[in-house]
Amino acid sequence: RIIRRHVTPAVTSQAALPSPTTTSTTAVVSTSNSLVPRTAEVMVRIQGERGQSIVDAEKKFRDLLNTSITEQKILASFDCTSKLNQGMKSRMVDIKCEAVGSGKHQVVIRGTKRRVRQASDQVKDMLLTTMDSAAAAVTDVVWPKEWEPQLKDLELKEVNASTNEYQQVMSRVQKSLPSAQLQRVERVQNKFLWQNYMSKKGEISRKNGGQKPEEKLLFHGTRNTSPAQIYQNQVGFDMRFARSGMWGIANYFATDARYSHGYSHSPGDKPGCKQMFLAKVIIGDSLHMPSDGDLRVPPVNPTRGQDETIGQIRYDTVSGDTGNNRVYMAYAPGQAYPFYLLTYK
Repeated sequence: RIIRRHVTPAVTSQAALPSPTTTSTTAVVSTSNSLVPRTAEVMVRIQGERGQSIVDAEKKFRDLLNTSITEQKILASFDCTSKLNQGMKSRMVDIKCEAVGSGKHQVVIRGTKRRVRQASDQVKDMLLTTMDSAAAAVTDVVWPKEWEPQLKDLELKEVNASTNEYQQVMSRVQKSLPSAQLQRVERVQNKFLWQNYMSKKGEISRKNGGQKPEEKLLFHGTRNTSPAQIYQNQVGFDMRFARSGMWGIANYFATDARYSHGYSHSPGDKPGCKQMFLAKVIIGDSLHMPSDGDLRVPPVNPTRGQDETIGQIRYDTVSGDTGNNRVYMAYAPGQAYPFYLLTYK
């Protein structure tokens, strides 16, 4: 008795009972999908002394097979069927792109958990490189590898607590604020702000002779200002609203969450919670110096001389120490990006 069934996964093990056999059944398990050009077929032989035992064993096998199958759906802003045909030939999964609304699509991936996870990473990479025509028109814009596909120019994506990304953020927070309990980590995916940030990064690179500027992930508290006023506008960290501090009027960023906790925001809709950003900051050519409340721009770098186009060459940022913590000051718009919004207790 030969039983054939088309399912997604490829089974690579054979099970047999050691007892003398008087009858047997063979289940042929195969993969078949128009988007996956190769087919895997493995024969699993089930043997036993009684017909009912074989039937029971076959049922248990198929139940086990079904529980190993999972499905994942990924939103896409365009019909990516042709892209899937080009880039997903090596993945033994059932994968398709289907319309879910006016101009909206989703990629559905079905298969074993490991195969689906691998294919999901590949699909996300493919979607990010072709996110939309507006993004493609921007020269030299590289989207962060952490970003997920999005349908709007601004989306907050909650980071799953089981991922390495979440664990790395939590480690950064608890390194200096061990009592903090993260409630939520949201990745800010604002295309407009990121393009401005990358443009500023290119500007600083050109100023420094083509050298790639240093970047850091640093904490920033907004106090009475709602974080939404930063990630939902066209400027981000706006210098026009910056207050004068120990190093003058600038946007201040800290290496330790403990320091920024003192400037954290208390959201009215989340009683008992605090919020702060973990921001990406272009450090570039930085000057470490004592406090100077009169600063409005970074000091001139005396080792760089004068450029015939931009005149005196200044440092890109200033750093200093306060409260047993290193802080960095950015004096220009676009020099920092609100990468993560952290909600914690």
